[in-house]
Amino acid sequence: TSFMGFFPAKDPQVAILVVLDEPQKDKWGGVASAPVFKNIAEQILNCFKTDIRETPVFKKEKTDKVQLVSAEQTLLPEIVENSDGPSMPNFMGLTIREALKKAKTESIELKISGNGWAVRQYPEPHAPLGHERVCSVVFELTD
Repeated sequence: TSFMGFFPAKDPQVAILVVLDEPQKDKWGGVASAPVFKNIAEQILNCFKTDIRETPVFKKEKTDKVQLVSAEQTLLPEIVENSDGPSMPNFMGLTIREALKKAKTESIELKISGNGWAVRQYPEPHAPLGHERVCSVVFELTD
C-alpha cells in the first residue's frame, strides 16, 4: 500500500512517497500509509522556521461571506435490520475515506475502484449481508 503527498499546498516544496510492503493491519494507503506521511512531514516541518500549528489570521472582508453549514449525513453505523438479518450499509455519496471509516465500523471489506465520491456499489444498499461481508464500491469525480 502507498500514499503520496506534498506540502505546502499553495507552493509545494516537499513531496513524500510512503510505501508499505505487506502492511499487517490496514490494506489501504489512506489508512495505513497516511499516518506515516504525517509523522515524516511534521519532522520535516520542524526543520523549517515556521510553526504550522499557528492559527491563521483572516481579514474581516474575507470572512463576511462565510456561512456555517451542517453535514447532511452522518458516519455513524448504518446496519439496517431486515427479516433475514443485517443488511449492507449505504456508501453512496461518500468519499473513499468516509466509506472506509464506515466499512471498518461495520466489519465490511471494501473493494474500491476510482476516485472521488461513491456512485455505485454492489451489493446494493440494504441488501442482506452474507457471510463474506464484502462490498465493491465505484468512486468517480463529479462536478
